[in-house]
Amino acid sequence: MTKWVRCGRPLKSTGAPCSYWTIWSLGGCRLHLDDEDWQKLYEDPLLTYRQTYGCLLSTPEGHIEDFRRGALPPACQAWEHPSSVAPPGDGALTALVAWQAGRCAGCGHVMYSAYGDAADLMLDHDHHTGLVRGLLCSQCNGLEGISPPRHPRWFRYRTLSPAHILGISVTYGAKSKKLAKALIAEGRAAALAAKVPLARSL
Repeated sequence: MTKWVRCGRPLKSTGAPCSYWTIWSLGGCRLHLDDEDWQKLYEDPLLTYRQTYGCLLSTPEGHIEDFRRGALPPACQAWEHPSSVAPPGDGALTALVAWQAGRCAGCGHVMYSAYGDAADLMLDHDHHTGLVRGLLCSQCNGLEGISPPRHPRWFRYRTLSPAHILGISVTYGAKSKKLAKALIAEGRAAALAAKVPLARSL
């Protein structure tokens, strides 16, 4: 019989040991996997499926497919690069929002459609440098924050983010968040008025 073990790895916020249960045969919970744990999980993604005794909304095959899809490179690295250099200051953030066109830099889903919520796009930033990296949907933003350093998708994203691709440097803060929110809302309104199709990101 499998013995349940508490994670015990330090929380980023307080440093206190995590009290979540570990994934069987791994050293941490879903929020605290290191590179070695993640590699084992990549080789056998059904570890988490078996631990929860399956899911009524998923199949083993679907679970594996979703897991593998999450390891693909970030969507932004497949987009056409801009032909001009972004202007400095507020123009840099304007260029970033315009280039992403309502798309999440991680999964590529469009939030400017009738089926997407522009408010779900978040301004992601590097917590070490304080610089903006790009726009992510809330799900990808959460996944990036808990993924280990060498995660297949998020290592690539951190190394070559939309800000790197555009060659811009924007400091994250209240001003940049407010401006980004306004630009995103404006972009969605314009896209809906022009009836931009949902498949634009594919």
